[in-house]
Amino acid sequence: MSTLTKNHGKLYFDALIRSQKGNSLLAFIMATYHTPSGLGRDERKQEIADRVKHGYGLFRDNVRGYDNGVGSYDTSISAFQSQYTLGLEMGIWKNSKLELSDLAEKVAKNNITIRDYLTVVMFNYFQPVNSENVSPLKVILEGLRDQKEKSFNTNDLKKFFENKKISTNSESLNALNDLLKNTRFFNYDEKEKKLVYCYPKTINNLLSEIPIRYIGEGGYDLAKVELGTEEKYTKYLTEDLLGISVEKKKTYNTVNDNNIGYNKIYYGIPGCGKSYYVNNVVLGGVDEDKIFRTTFYLDYCNSDFVGQVMPTIDQNGVVKYDYTPGPFTLALKKAYELAESNEHIYLVIEEINRGNAAAIFGDLFQLLDRAKDDSKSLYGKGSSEYPILNSFIENYFKKNNVKYVDGKIYIPSNLTILATMNTNDQNVFPLDTAFKRRWKMEKVNSNWEECDFSDFFIPIKESKITWRVFADHINYHIISKRDSMEISKEDKQIGAFFIDDEYLIDPTETYGEKELQEKFYNFCYKVFEYLWSDVAKFAKDYWFKSPNDDVLKPESFEKLISLLDEYQLDVLNISFKDIDKQDDDN
Repeated sequence: MSTLTKNHGKLYFDALIRSQKGNSLLAFIMATYHTPSGLGRDERKQEIADRVKHGYGLFRDNVRGYDNGVGSYDTSISAFQSQYTLGLEMGIWKNSKLELSDLAEKVAKNNITIRDYLTVVMFNYFQPVNSENVSPLKVILEGLRDQKEKSFNTNDLKKFFENKKISTNSESLNALNDLLKNTRFFNYDEKEKKLVYCYPKTINNLLSEIPIRYIGEGGYDLAKVELGTEEKYTKYLTEDLLGISVEKKKTYNTVNDNNIGYNKIYYGIPGCGKSYYVNNVVLGGVDEDKIFRTTFYLDYCNSDFVGQVMPTIDQNGVVKYDYTPGPFTLALKKAYELAESNEHIYLVIEEINRGNAAAIFGDLFQLLDRAKDDSKSLYGKGSSEYPILNSFIENYFKKNNVKYVDGKIYIPSNLTILATMNTNDQNVFPLDTAFKRRWKMEKVNSNWEECDFSDFFIPIKESKITWRVFADHINYHIISKRDSMEISKEDKQIGAFFIDDEYLIDPTETYGEKELQEKFYNFCYKVFEYLWSDVAKFAKDYWFKSPNDDVLKPESFEKLISLLDEYQLDVLNISFKDIDKQDDDN
C-alpha cells in the first residue's frame, strides 16, 4: 500500500488541531495553490510550510491551546512533515511534489467548498485496521440504521465501532467526529452536542452507494495492488461519485445569470418538492450567509416582512426602542453592502400564497418592477425601475451605516427573490394578476427519480403496494375525472414528497406490530385525511365505497380509518388490481 494510509491496530486519525480539521485542510489547500510553480521539491515544500502558518493564523482564535493558532509549528520542514499527514490521507496532494488533486484545486478556485470536498472524500475513505479495510462512514450509517436513529455523539461512535469489533480511542473518535461535522452528511446540533444526519437520501440508500470494493476482508491486499501509488490512491479518494462538484457548477450557472436579479415563483402540487428544488438545485452552490428565508402564513404582515420598532430592555433594566429588521430588510442591507463586489443575495419566500402577499409587500410592491435594460433604471438592469421612500428601511440603514439615497430605496440587481407556491392552496390568498405579472413562474414537477423511498410500501396491512404506485393511481383518478362536476382538479394531485420515508415500510427493514400500527395511523392522518377533507371534499361517493355488502361506506373520517384497518384498500373506489403487470409495462 502507498504511505498515504497506514495500517493501524485501531482506528486512527492524525491529531493535528483535532477540532479544526476543515480549516486545517483548507490551510493546506490554499497554501499549496498560492505557492509559485517551477520550484524544486524541497523549495516548494518550504514555501508551502511557510504559507500554512498564515493559514493557521486565519482561524487561531478558534483553536484551543494553540498560541496564535499555530502552537509549536515553526514553519520548518520537520514541523511541516509532522503535520501534513492529514492532507496526504485526505487526498489533497496527488504526488510527492505536493501538487494539488483536481478536487482540491476546485476548492482553491472557490468552485466548491471544503465541506463539499470532505463530503466526497469521506464517502470514499477507508482505513486499514489490522489489515482489514474499514469505511468509517459505512460503520456509522449502519449503526444509525440499526439503532433507528439519525443523530449521534462520540459515545455513540464508540459503540458503533465496538459492535464491529474495531478498536478506537477518544482522540481519533473526536477527530472523526470533527471531520464528519465538515461534510454535507451531518449537521451539528449545538444544544444536544450531536451530529444529525441531514443528507437528502435515506440512510439505507446512501449506504447502498458507498464504494465497497476495498472494504472488509481481502480489501487491504487488493488495495495494495490497485491503489499502491499516491496518484492512484488520491484519484480514488477524490472521485466525485455523489455529483457534488458537477451539481455546484450547474447550479452556479443557474442562479447567477450574469448577476441580474429577478423575481420568480416555483409552483406545483403538494409534495412535488418545490422547497427541495429551490434549496438544492436553484441554490445548491450558494453559501447560506447569502440566503435569507421566510415563510408567509395567515397572520404574517408587512411589519414582519420589513421590520418594526420594538421595545428592548438593556442591562440596567431601562426600556428602549430599537429598529428590528424583517427578512426583506436584512436581505436588502446585505445586497447593498455587497453590490460593489458583485456578490449575489437571495431572499426565499416559502408558501407565498399562504399570506396576503399584496398586503405583506405593501409599498415594496412597486420595487418588483425590474429594469430590463440599463436605460430603464438609474441602478442598472435587474434593479427596481421605480424607487420608493420607506422610512423604516432608511432609518435602519442610517443606524447601521448602509449607504443609500434619501427617498430612493430600491432592489439592486444583485438581489433575487424566489418563492414557492402550492397550487392546491391558491384559494387561501389568491395572487392577483398585477402581483403575478411581476414574477417569473416555473412549474416544479414531481420527480420520482429523486425520491429515495418511492419503492417503499404503504403501511396498509400487507398490501405490498409501493408509495409510487399508490400515488400514481390516486393522481390518475384525479386527472381522469377532472372535468366532472365536483370532482377534484389537477392541482389536487399528490407529489412524491407529500410524505417522507418515516410514514412507509422499508422492504429491507423488520418492524414490530406496534411500530407498524403507528405507521398505519400516521399514514392515514397524513394521506387519507387529505383525500377525505380536500380531494374528495364534495365527491365522497365517487372516492369511497362499501368494502362489501354487509358494511356501509364510511360516513366520517374516523370510520374511514376503521374500515382501512379492517378491509385495507377495498374501501377506496379505485382498482389496484394488475399492479404488478402495470409496473412491468412501465
